[in-house]
Amino acid sequence: MTSPKRMPIIETQDVDGIELRTARWTSASNSRQATLLFFNGIGANLELTLGLGDMFPDRDIITFDVPGVG
Repeated sequence: MTSPKRMPIIETQDVDGIELRTARWTSASNSRQATLLFFNGIGANLELTLGLGDMFPDRDIITFDVPGVG
């Protein structure tokens, strides 16, 4: 398996007092497609979603660790 080419910016965000670890991929194209908000489910952390950037190259993508995971 090859490593992803398009890597996200991973940050911690404070959302109403809850610390969420987020990942954001920014598209290099000027596509007008809506941002994809990806809910990765219970038990799956951000590292399992790293391939999303290559799967959707023309879209901005946001995902996060579900509280209690990651």
